[in-house]
Amino acid sequence: MILKLTILSFACVLLVTAMLQQAIHTDILLRSYLSMKILAIEHEIPGTSPEMFQPWLEAEARRVWELQQAGVIRELYFRQERSEAVLVLECVGVDEAEKVLGSLPLAAA
Repeated sequence: MILKLTILSFACVLLVTAMLQQAIHTDILLRSYLSMKILAIEHEIPGTSPEMFQPWLEAEARRVWELQQAGVIRELYFRQERSEAVLVLECVGVDEAEKVLGSLPLAAA
């Protein structure tokens, strides 16, 4: 009976693993159906200078890269006439987009 119990246990692990994989896949599919593209335009605060941003630029670039790899930042553009960025985010809603943007070091500083 121990052998059958072990096989049953192994079968349960496989079943649970398959169910988790399906749930993760379903979550990804649902997120892709529920998400929307959100345009975010950076505006510098009056009275700031580019030198003031220097301490956070490396951390900012690292965080933007993470968000791009996660598929949250879909597009990123820089304006030629100003030191400002334009981002296209893919989020479930505006609340999530604001939370994501708040995680950027320059926005949090």
